[in-house]
Order: sequence, then structure tokens, then C-alpha cells
Amino acid sequence: MCVAARLLMAFVLGVLGTVGYFVAPVAFSLFDKVAAGALMGVLLMWAELFAVVCILGVVFFCKGAFRKWLIAAAVLLGVQLVWLNPHMAALKAAGLRGEQAQLFAQLHGLSQVLYLFSCVLLFLWLIWQVKAHKQVL
Repeated sequence: MCVAARLLMAFVLGVLGTVGYFVAPVAFSLFDKVAAGALMGVLLMWAELFAVVCILGVVFFCKGAFRKWLIAAAVLLGVQLVWLNPHMAALKAAGLRGEQAQLFAQLHGLSQVLYLFSCVLLFLWLIWQVKAHKQVL
């Protein structure tokens, strides 16, 4: 397995964790919901795009065990990029009232679960790689 791949995936996990679990709460505590939501929509989209490109690069260039976990993480993030994020943005643009607000909340919850699962898959892949090679990143 490529040592560079493990380092890159550690960096990707760091980016996803920082944007999703540090920047988001800070943004929502500093700004109003609309501004924080707009900011986080853009940041998460770029973080997810960066992660998918890096993950697919590692899958393509480096062979090894547990590649299916990286592919699964890329698929989860890709679903968010291609389907969930645009759908949630369209709901926000149309105005969140009544059923639209409820649908947005459900999609947002699904998005959070997919984001968490993709981070967990990356983390587990890193742990397995370190154990398999008996060395630190």
C-alpha cells in the first residue's frame, strides 16, 4: 500500500472532520442561520468534492486490502454532492415552509448520517492500514 495514500486519506479525514464537526458549530454560533447555512453549504460541497477526488485517486493508483471501504465512502460523499446537496439547496431557495421545511430537515438528517458514515469508513480504513503495516502513518 502506498504510504502517500495513507497520509492523503489522513489529511482528507482531517479536512472532513474540521469542516463538518468544528467549523459548522462555530459558524452557526457566530452567524445567523441563513448566513451560516449558506457558508456551510459551500464549505461542505468543496470538502466533499476534494474528498471524493482524493479517495478515487487512491483507489485507482494504490492497490490493497479494504479498498471497498474507500469506494463506499466515495459513494456516500458522491450521493451528497450529486443528489442531496442540490436538492436541499433547491428547497432552501424555494423557501422552507410547511412540508418543504420538513423534507429539508429529513434530507439534512440523512446528509449528516452519510457524512458521519463516510468519515467512519475513512477512519476504519486508516486503522486497518496502520495495523496491516505495523507502522504509524
